[in-house]
Amino acid sequence: MTEPAMFWTILIGLTVIGFGVIVVMVIRDVREPRADLPLELAHTPHPATARMYQPGRHLIWTHTAPPRPFTVEQAHQVMRQHLECAPAQCGRKREARRTLTEAGVMKPRTRQRVRAGS
Repeated sequence: MTEPAMFWTILIGLTVIGFGVIVVMVIRDVREPRADLPLELAHTPHPATARMYQPGRHLIWTHTAPPRPFTVEQAHQVMRQHLECAPAQCGRKREARRTLTEAGVMKPRTRQRVRAGS
């Protein structure tokens, strides 16, 4: 067998073995879910929202705006999840805030101007 043919044979063999190992791991996790795995988030949640995180419960933690408007209940949940986020940087919190404002549930705080020299 030539050297390039042997290289490709070994590479294909290792790829097949690696794919088989991944398939076995995925099938095992699907059949026997583990509740002791730690929950991985993009950042540590605020202590007030820590009760929403339970072992074995996986949440999608994203800051992008949703494709369609939130319901009022969804907006409340997003506001609790994104307590530490600034609406200017977090599209999800911004849209949740807009939903609650339009529903009349939340009234945005107005800033007072500070006069120079006062």
